[in-house]
Amino acid sequence: EIYFNLGNVLQQSGKLIQSIDIYKNVLRINPNNLGACNNLGNVYFKLQKIEDAIKCYSRVLKLDPNNKKMDYLINALTGNTVSTAPLSYVENLFDDYAYNFDEYLSNLDYLAPKKISDIIKRLIINIRRPSILDLGCGTGLIGKELKDKNITIEGVDLSKKMLKQAKLKNVYKKLYKNSITEFLNSSDLNFDIFVCSDVFIYVGELSQIFYLIKKRNRNSGYLIFSTEHTEAAGYVLEKSARYSHSKEYIEILCNKYEYKLERFEKIKLRKETGNFIIGGIYMLKF
Repeated sequence: EIYFNLGNVLQQSGKLIQSIDIYKNVLRINPNNLGACNNLGNVYFKLQKIEDAIKCYSRVLKLDPNNKKMDYLINALTGNTVSTAPLSYVENLFDDYAYNFDEYLSNLDYLAPKKISDIIKRLIINIRRPSILDLGCGTGLIGKELKDKNITIEGVDLSKKMLKQAKLKNVYKKLYKNSITEFLNSSDLNFDIFVCSDVFIYVGELSQIFYLIKKRNRNSGYLIFSTEHTEAAGYVLEKSARYSHSKEYIEILCNKYEYKLERFEKIKLRKETGNFIIGGIYMLKF
């Protein structure tokens, strides 16, 4: 127990290399310690020691066959693209990040909220009191960018702790704890603009979202979102455990569900290990 706690402190302090031997001490004492095996895998994952991470995650999955997070991460690390991330994985991930999320992304030069908000600001000039639904609103970075505009904005997110931070920004008329598809499928939708900033990186297959917005919203409107961009066909579950989407894939969905692609641009989305990730910004009309 002492070794396990020490390993956690070292990992949370960024002393990843030092934490490895400590977690290994736990596993020497108890080879079936799920927490140590999971956390050791996380350390290897952060250090991009892929084979070692796979071994740890596979061991956890063997001990806990119903662990959806492990199954998802192993798929990501072995190059097997599944349709979406488990909701419980996404919820727990962002609960853990919530309290320092804004500062964390600021340090990575995260540009998507400003880019998307600039598009919205130009778009709403001709819309009287526009209504916006922020899908996967997180801590409310989109709302923060639009705070002084004459809008009505509501937000949906899986993470209760993220929603708590969004509420503090005093921008959102309403905030809902729900998955995107469940909310779209069960709510009365009457919005001018739907926005998803860095949300689809945890949703591979986007068909249902496109379908529900088009089918269930009362009026015509816009869907504005960012992706991590790939030149590969379709969408890809990357070794980062996030999804990238191609422009070709988005165009296929536009044709299928009758959206008009009005804007696309590649941007430097945010930094990872010192380098910028290339993203896509889209504005669709339906």
